[in-house]
Amino acid sequence: MHPRTRIGAACAVLAAVILSAGCGAGAGAAPSPTVDRFDAARAFSDLRMQVDLGPRPAGSAASRTLAERLRRALPHGRFSPVPGGLRNVVGSLPGRGRPILVGAHYDTKDIPGFVGANDGATFLRRGTRGSRADAAVTARRTHSMVLVDFVADRDLSIPREAGSDPALWARLRDAADEVGAARVFPPRAAPAVLDDHVPYRTRGVPAIDLVDFQYPYWHTREDTLDKVSPRSLDAVGETLVAMLRSMARETCAGAAPTR
Repeated sequence: MHPRTRIGAACAVLAAVILSAGCGAGAGAAPSPTVDRFDAARAFSDLRMQVDLGPRPAGSAASRTLAERLRRALPHGRFSPVPGGLRNVVGSLPGRGRPILVGAHYDTKDIPGFVGANDGATFLRRGTRGSRADAAVTARRTHSMVLVDFVADRDLSIPREAGSDPALWARLRDAADEVGAARVFPPRAAPAVLDDHVPYRTRGVPAIDLVDFQYPYWHTREDTLDKVSPRSLDAVGETLVAMLRSMARETCAGAAPTR
């Protein structure tokens, strides 16, 4: 399950939809972007709110409480049912042309005491239930998909996940260079990860996964607020804003409106 925002492939700007953040900055801190268009303080507030709820396994009371809060916070927020009684949380921004999907997890691995400050997600087949349900319905009309996963750890480095679309990843790196965050996205590839971008990719949608899978606290109770940094969140957020604005400029002319 994951909250997501559909953004028109043109004429729309990314809102503060990334919900993974943290506090503090370590020796390997991400560079400070040269622009200020992403609301990192808002995203950090969202992160703290989620962690304060404690463990949030899919279908739990805490997860459902969070889903309600996310629905209210997202533009035009609504629920989309997932088989098994679960729910995706969906928001949308107006635009023209086929929408771009920006997605993130909002549940945590079912481990006692695990609050998922950086990793608000589960992997393997059960962990992609929400994305598989959504892709089955929306993939044909989706322009591209960006999954935001591990993006907040202090020592942030996000190489291209091997299953991520190379052309779309190149656009991401160009945007990172534009905003002064190129160091976050090194020019190398990392092993493929089974994550929520896969159902879209297998249906022909260009999709990328932003995941620093070298995070040492993955699926442990030590994945807490002190391990993550708002500077990392800001570097990724500013990069995504720049990339989406660039894609909007290219596809706006002559595109039919989308909702």
